[in-house]
Amino acid sequence: MTIYNSQGKTMQEIVDTKPQMGITTGITQLDETILGLRPAHLVMVGAYSGIGKSSLMADLSLAAATQVPVCAFSLEMGEELFIQRMWYNHADLNYHTGMTGKLSPKEQKKLAKAMDTVSDINDIYVDATSGSMYPSWILKSKEPPIDSLENAIRDYHKKGCRLFLIDYIQYVNFGFKTESETLRLKSLTGHLHKLTIELNVPIVAFAQLKKEVGDSSRKSDNHRPTLSDIRDSGYIINDSDVILLLHRPSYFENVDAVSLFSNKVESDAEIIVAKQRNGPTGVIPCDFHCYSMAWRNKEQDGIPI
Repeated sequence: MTIYNSQGKTMQEIVDTKPQMGITTGITQLDETILGLRPAHLVMVGAYSGIGKSSLMADLSLAAATQVPVCAFSLEMGEELFIQRMWYNHADLNYHTGMTGKLSPKEQKKLAKAMDTVSDINDIYVDATSGSMYPSWILKSKEPPIDSLENAIRDYHKKGCRLFLIDYIQYVNFGFKTESETLRLKSLTGHLHKLTIELNVPIVAFAQLKKEVGDSSRKSDNHRPTLSDIRDSGYIINDSDVILLLHRPSYFENVDAVSLFSNKVESDAEIIVAKQRNGPTGVIPCDFHCYSMAWRNKEQDGIPI
């Protein structure tokens, strides 16, 4: 007996096919561990508030856009701010200094170069569900927000987008009441998982973690997050193909935050591969550039585009 899949391939042909690298994350060791952001995969990224979820989404968008058009649903940050953050992340410049008009002439040239470089890569669509600026497009849907988000993903897919990022899932509204937050997230992650398979694209969804900073056992481990920290985690863990948890020890240490973000300071950071349906788990060491709020490879000045 020969077993075939829906495309007519035999099981032996499938087994003999070498796994292909997905879309790059810009973090070399992470790409090697999860084989990039692969089609038909739902990737969940969890972090405590303030760790750098939105910053990582900006970095992922820029890195991925070197290969494919990208759509980022910036539900927490909004569109204009997210676009500015992408520029400053790529230029590796202090965003706050730029917003206060205190960039030096040399830094201004560096920012202008980064903006030109970003404009030369594949399209990046930024959408806060009511509309987007990059490029301008108004989501004309009268359906509940979850249906609008799904319709928007389908529409952007028709425009050529092959990676979708959502920051973050607790901000997605349904337009109707559910019995509990757990059931709401079950429906959402179920929708997203089905979309990854139907459209054959990766979807990266960010999630807020529960903050148990008072737990003494966590203090001994620098408050390193675990899967159980994902709010209403059961269905999220089940539906996700890959789960990444972000960790920055300095966030929990007695460090002057103003100094970190005002000066050119880098801190140790980790991207924890907490779940991978078909691969290994582990900890990916990174640098977090506090001043530009950017995630980087160890000893990497910037993401080359």
